[in-house]
Amino acid sequence: MSKTCLLAYLFFLATCAVKCQGNSCPGSCTCLPNTLKCINVGLTQMPTSGFDENTTVLDLRYNAIEEIRKVDFAKFKNLKNLFLGNNNIRSIEDDTFSHLRELKHLYMFSNNIQQVGENTFRGLTNLHQLYLQNNQLKEISPRVFKDLISLRRLYLHGNVLKSFSKETLRPMRSLKRLRMGFNRFPCTCSFIYMVKEITLQGKIDLDASCFQGSYERNPAASIRFADLGCYRPKFITKPYKQQGVQGKSVEMTCKAEGYPLPTVSWLKDGVQVEIDSTTTEVKDDGTLVLNSLTKDSAGYYQCVIKNDIGKESAGASLVVISGKGIPSFIERPSNVDVIVGSIARFNCRGNGYPKPQILWIKNGQLIQNSDRFRILPTGDLEIRNVQIDDTGYYTCRVENIVGSVIHDASLFVKAPPNFIRQPEDMELLDGGTASFECRASGYPQPAIAWQKDGKRLPTDERHVVLPSGTLRILYVSKANEGDYECQAINVIGVISATASLTIKSRVKPSITVKPADVTIQSGNTILLQCRGTGAPEPIISWVRNGVQLTTGNRFKVNSKEGTIRIKDIGNIDAGRWECMARNSFGVASESFSVTVVGSKSYEGDQFVLQALEKAKNEVDRAFESTKQKLRNFSPSSPSDLLALFRFPSPEAVKIARSAEIFEIAIELIQKSVDSGILDKNMKQRYNFNALVSPEHIRLLANLSGCTAHHRLVNCSDLCFHKQYRTYDGSCNNLQHPMWGASLTPFTRLLVPNYDNGFNTPIGWNRTGLPSARKISMNVISSGHVTSDEDLTHMVMQWGQFMDHDMDFTVTSPSTARFNDGKSCSDSCENEQPCFPIKVPEDDPRIKRYKCMEFTRSSAVCGSGSTSVFFDSITPRQQINQITSFIDASNVYGSTKKEAEELRTYDDESGFLKRGIHYRNGKFLLPFNQDSPIDCQVNKSESRMPCFLAGDHRANEHLGLLSMHTLWMRQHNRLAAELKRINPHWNGDKTYQEARKIVGAQMQHISYTEWLPKILGKHGMETLGEYKGYDPTVEPSIINVFATAAFRFGHTLIQPILARLNENFTEIKEGSLPLHKAFFSPYRLVEEGGVDPIQRGLFGWPVKDRRVTDQLFTTELTERLFAMAHAVALDLGALNIQRGRDHGLPNYNSWRQFCNLSVAKNFDDLQNEIKNNDIRDRIKKVYKSVNLVDLYVGANAEDSLPGSRLGPTFMCLILLQMKRTRDGDRFWYENPSTFKPEQFVQIKQTTLAHVICENSDNIRHVQRDVFLRAKRLSDYIPCSKHKVLDLRFWKECCPGSDCGSNDKSITLSNTIRNSRSTRKTSAKGSRRSRRSLDNTFNSTKEDIGKDQPKEDENIKQSMKIKTQIDSLQREIQRIEDFLKELKSEVKNLIRKIEPRRKSKKQKKGCVSWSIVHDHEESWYGEKNKKCICQNGKVTCI
Repeated sequence: MSKTCLLAYLFFLATCAVKCQGNSCPGSCTCLPNTLKCINVGLTQMPTSGFDENTTVLDLRYNAIEEIRKVDFAKFKNLKNLFLGNNNIRSIEDDTFSHLRELKHLYMFSNNIQQVGENTFRGLTNLHQLYLQNNQLKEISPRVFKDLISLRRLYLHGNVLKSFSKETLRPMRSLKRLRMGFNRFPCTCSFIYMVKEITLQGKIDLDASCFQGSYERNPAASIRFADLGCYRPKFITKPYKQQGVQGKSVEMTCKAEGYPLPTVSWLKDGVQVEIDSTTTEVKDDGTLVLNSLTKDSAGYYQCVIKNDIGKESAGASLVVISGKGIPSFIERPSNVDVIVGSIARFNCRGNGYPKPQILWIKNGQLIQNSDRFRILPTGDLEIRNVQIDDTGYYTCRVENIVGSVIHDASLFVKAPPNFIRQPEDMELLDGGTASFECRASGYPQPAIAWQKDGKRLPTDERHVVLPSGTLRILYVSKANEGDYECQAINVIGVISATASLTIKSRVKPSITVKPADVTIQSGNTILLQCRGTGAPEPIISWVRNGVQLTTGNRFKVNSKEGTIRIKDIGNIDAGRWECMARNSFGVASESFSVTVVGSKSYEGDQFVLQALEKAKNEVDRAFESTKQKLRNFSPSSPSDLLALFRFPSPEAVKIARSAEIFEIAIELIQKSVDSGILDKNMKQRYNFNALVSPEHIRLLANLSGCTAHHRLVNCSDLCFHKQYRTYDGSCNNLQHPMWGASLTPFTRLLVPNYDNGFNTPIGWNRTGLPSARKISMNVISSGHVTSDEDLTHMVMQWGQFMDHDMDFTVTSPSTARFNDGKSCSDSCENEQPCFPIKVPEDDPRIKRYKCMEFTRSSAVCGSGSTSVFFDSITPRQQINQITSFIDASNVYGSTKKEAEELRTYDDESGFLKRGIHYRNGKFLLPFNQDSPIDCQVNKSESRMPCFLAGDHRANEHLGLLSMHTLWMRQHNRLAAELKRINPHWNGDKTYQEARKIVGAQMQHISYTEWLPKILGKHGMETLGEYKGYDPTVEPSIINVFATAAFRFGHTLIQPILARLNENFTEIKEGSLPLHKAFFSPYRLVEEGGVDPIQRGLFGWPVKDRRVTDQLFTTELTERLFAMAHAVALDLGALNIQRGRDHGLPNYNSWRQFCNLSVAKNFDDLQNEIKNNDIRDRIKKVYKSVNLVDLYVGANAEDSLPGSRLGPTFMCLILLQMKRTRDGDRFWYENPSTFKPEQFVQIKQTTLAHVICENSDNIRHVQRDVFLRAKRLSDYIPCSKHKVLDLRFWKECCPGSDCGSNDKSITLSNTIRNSRSTRKTSAKGSRRSRRSLDNTFNSTKEDIGKDQPKEDENIKQSMKIKTQIDSLQREIQRIEDFLKELKSEVKNLIRKIEPRRKSKKQKKGCVSWSIVHDHEESWYGEKNKKCICQNGKVTCI
C-alpha cells in the first residue's frame, strides 16, 4: 500500500472516531457511519440521545420495546431502513412514521402488534418493503395502507387475521409480493375469489392459505370454487319489457341464484333507484314494485345481482300509458265439461281502444283455425269431436297496442272405460302365484274392481289388487279355481272382462325312462338318455361319484332332452351313475352301472422307466433353478415378488414334486407311443386306459414318490383329540380323519372343464377364449371408485384375514419350464408349469411385452394324469396348503413344525414368540430369521426383514400384517391371564387353551359380525341357525370357493390405505397408495405402528362393490406389485387365469348349479346383471354367453338386497360357510367345545374389543368396526366395550391339587376360606356336643355297674373334653381372624377414600368430541402435545 493511501485511511478513521466521540454512541450500541445498531441490548424504549441525525439505518431488533411513539423518530429524517423485529411492541401511535419520507424498508415482524390504525403508516409514500409477519394482528382496515403507493413487498403471514379486503391493496400500485399464509382466514367464496383474482392479474406474487373445516389448512390457490360450492350469480328470471298504467302498480321481476346468495339492486336510466315504503319497494326475491305510476316512472330499469365472486345485470324498459284504452273482459271464459266425441265451446268477449283482438292459447301454443278448432268472429273458441288429449287449460287473451288481459279456463273431457289389457285364462300349479292383468283407460281414470264367480273377492292377504289393477293371488289352491271378472268403472260407464283360473296339483318327479346298465369299449362315445315326469316339469341332471356333470370337454349335457353324450370313455367313467329328475316339489333318481372294457395292449409300458427318469431330471432341474433364484433373491419383476411370497412350504413342495414327476412321465410316455404322436396344433386326447398297464402304473406311483404321500394319521389319543385341535386339522372328523386337513385336495361341486378333459386349462391350445388381460381391461378395471355409505374398509381386511385361515393354493414351486428349464418370463408358450397371460395389442400400458407371467397351481397326487395310480382317471385337482377350518391357523400355522417355530419354550408361559418391543409394553411379531426369503424388496427404502406369522402371506400387505400382529398379542394376553388364574397349568395347557379361545373368537366375529354384512338378512336366514356338529358334512374347501367365489373380496379394496391418527386425520407420513402398501413391513415399524393402519381400516369406507362398473381399482389391475422398469401385474387377469388353470366350468354352468336360469344369450342375464353397459362390454369381449368366466359373470351381478353378493356367489359362499360350520367338531357353538358359562363369554367377543386390547394406544372405537361411524361421537371409549371374562376358565379341582396353588389374595377367597372353616367347626362342635350328652346319659344310667365300664367312660369323657377345648381354641382363632379382617377392611377404606375423593376432583376433558382422562396426553393440532389436567386441555 502506498504511503499516500495509508495516510488517507488513517485520516478517515480519525474523522470517524471524532464524529462518534462527538455524538456519544448510546451504551451497548454499535455506531457506524450513518448506522446505529442496538441489537439485543435490553432496550425497553427508544434511545433519546447519542445518535446522528443523518442515520439511514436504525437496527433495534431483539429488545423489549413495547410501545412506539411519534417522538421516537422525530430526528431521524434521513432514515431509510428501520429494524424493529423481535421486540414486544404492542401499540403504535398514529403518525409515528409520518416524517420519515425517505424510509424504504420497515421491519416489524415477531412482535405483539394486535392492531394498526388508519394513520399508522401515513406519510410513508416512498416505503418499498413492510414486514408485519408473526404478530397478533386480528384485522386490517381497508385504509391502513392508503399512503403506501410505492410499496413492493408486504408480509402479513403468521398473524390471526380472519378477513382481508382487496380494497386494502388498491393504493399499493407497485406491490409485487404479498404473503398472507398461516392466518385464520376461513376458506370462503369471497376469500378464494380474491386470491384467484389477484393471481390471475399476474402482477403480485401471492402466498395465502385458509382453513377448510375445523383444522385443515389448505393453500388457497389450490382450492376450486366447486370445492366450496361457490358459483357466480345467475338469473332465474330476468326483467322484461312492461307497460304500466298511470296511477297503478307494476312489478319488475328479477330473481337470481348463486352461492353466496347474491344481493339485488336496481338502476333506472343508470342511476340507483331510491327505495321508500310508499312508491318504491323491493321484495325479498328481488322484484321491484313501483306504486302510483306517473309519466316520470317510465324508463330503462336495470337489475344488478352481485355476490362475493361476481356480478351480472339485465334490464328492460317500462312504458307508462293512460288507463283509458286498456283492454278488459266483457265475458270471461269458464270451465267446460264434455264427453269425448262431442262439441266444447268457450265464450270470451272484450273491449278497449283501439278495438282489441282475441287470441286463444293452449300449453304455450297459439291455437289456429283447423278442422276441429275454430275461433268464431265473436272471439269464442269451438272444439269439435273432442278427444281425451284436448283436456287442459285454455287461455283467452284480449290485447291491443295499449296492453292485454288474459283469463284461463279448463276443459274436462270425460270418456267411458276402455280396456288396454284384459285378463287371460290361466292354468297354474298348486301353491303358485296367479296374476291377472287388467288395465283400462277413460276419464276420469276408471277404478278396477274384481269379482269371482259373480261375488266379491275374499278379504284376506292372499288376494291383492295392485295399483295397476292387476289381481295377484298368492299360494293358489283348488279353492281358488273359477271365473274372475275385472270391472272398469267411472262416472260415464262400466265395462267388464272375464278369465278363468284352473289349478293343477303338484306332482313329485318320477323317472319314466331309465338308462339300462351298459358295457362299452374304452375310447368309444356313448349317448345316455333319461326322462322324467312331474309338475312342474323336472330338469334332468347326471351325477357320477357324487359330483354333478355339466357340458364341457368330453361331456355334452342336454337337460331339456334328458341326454348326456360322453366321448372317449374310459375307466374314470365306470361305476354307478345316477339320473336325477328335479323340480321344486322334489327329486327322483335312478342308478345304473357303466362297465368299461379296456384294451389288453399297453404300448406305453416299454417307455415307463425312460420317461420317469427324464421327468425327474426335468422337474428337479426346474425346482433347483427356482430355489437358487430365491437364495440370491433380488426381485426384478412383480412376478418374482408373487413367486417369492407364495412359495410353498417344504411339505407342499415334496407333494408337488411327486405329482409333477408323475404327470410329466405320463405325458412323455404318451408322446413316445406311435399312436399318441400328435401334431403340435392338434388337441391332445389322453386315453390312459390303453396306454400303460396297471402294474407299470403302480411302479410309476412308487418311483415318483406319490405313494409315499398317501397319508395315514393316528387319532387314537382321544384324551387330546376330544379337547383340542391338531395343528394340521387332521382327526377333526374321527371317521374321516383327513377331511379339512392341510396339504389335502380341494373338493369339487362340478366336474372341471379342462382343455383335454384331464389337466390342461381351457385356452391351453389357443382356443377362441379371450385373453384374461383383455377381459380385465375392458370389463373389470376402473379408474373411478365409489365408497360404500355403510361399511368400513375393515370388511375387506377381515375377509382377507379370514380367507388366509381357510385356504392357500399351492402354486408350482418352479417358475421355469420343465421341458427345457427356461424361465416362464422368457416365453409366451404354454409349457408346464407356465401358462402366460396374453397381452392384447391395444393394451394402453404394456407395450414391450407380449404376455404376462403366470405359473400354474400344483396338482396333488391322485388327480389329473396322476389319478391313474388309484385305478381311475379323475381330472386334475389342486392342493390346499392350510387347514380348511376357521381355527386361527393363520396365527398358529398349519403343521406341527410351523406351530413349534412360532411358540416360545423358554418358560411355562404358553406364549407365542414376540419380536421387538414397540410402545406401551406391546410387541411386534418376531422376524423370520431362518427363512432365505426376506422383505428387503427395495434396498433404497428399508433393511427390514420379514415378520414371522402362522401364514406365509402375512407380509404381503400392511393391513394384513397389522391384523396378524393384533392376534399374536391377543394370544399372549389371553395366555398371561389364564396363567394368572391357573398358576398350576403348564405351558402347553396354557397355550392350547388360549389357542382354543382365539379360534372361537375368530369364528364368532366371522359369523356374527362380518358375515351378516356380506350375506345380508336373507342370506343369514338361508344359512340358518347352528343345529350341531354333523359328521357326514365334509368341511374341506371347495375349489370354486377358493379360486373364484371368495375372491369377490378383491372388489372391496380401496386404492388408498388410510392411516389415521387419534383425531382420525392422516398421520404426518400420510396415507398410502395401495401399491406402496405391498411388501413393505418396515412401514409398520418406522411409520406409526399398527394403530394408524387399524384406524384407517375401521375409520375409512370400503369400496362399494354394488357399483358393478367399478369392480377393480386400477391400483390392482395396473400397479399390482409395481417395480421400476418392470411390468406390474393385473390382479383381475390373474384371478381369471387361475380359474381357467383350475378348470372351473363357465358362468352358465354355475348358474344352473345354483338353480338360476341358463342364459341362451346375453339379454337373458338382465335380471341378474341389470347394468346394460356391463352386459354389452361382456358381450363384446366374449362373443358367446357360454364362454363367460365365472369370476367375471358372478362379480358383474347386481347385489341382492341388503347384501354385497350377487345370486351366484351368494349360493357358493353360503354352501361353503354352512359346510365349514356344520362339519367342524370344534365349532365354538358345539356344546362339547366350551362349558356353558365359557360359551356365554365367547359370545361377548367383538373385533372392536380385540383392537382395543391389543393395539398400541387406540382409545376409541365404534361398537361394530365393520359399520361406518357417522360422527366422531360414534367412536366410544374402549372401556365401554364388552369384555371377555376369563375367570370362567378357572380350573376348580377336588382336593388340594389346584386350590392349594391358588395364592391369589382376594376378598372372595378369604371369605370363602372363612366360611369353610366355620362350617367345619360348627359340624365338629355339634358332633362333640351330641357325643358328650350321650356319654353323660350313659354314665348316669350305668352308675353302680362294673368298675371297668366306669373307667372306660371316664376315658371317653376326657377325650371329649379335649375335643371341646380344641374347638374353643378354633373358635377363638376365627374370632381373631374376623377382627383382623375387619381392621384390614377399614385400612382399605382409608386408602380408597382419598383416591375416590381425588378422582372426583380430577375431571376428564373433551377435545374434538373425544373424551380424555385426567393426566392423559396426546398429539393434537399442528402436532402439539396436549395434556388433560382437571378438566382443562393444555397444548404445548
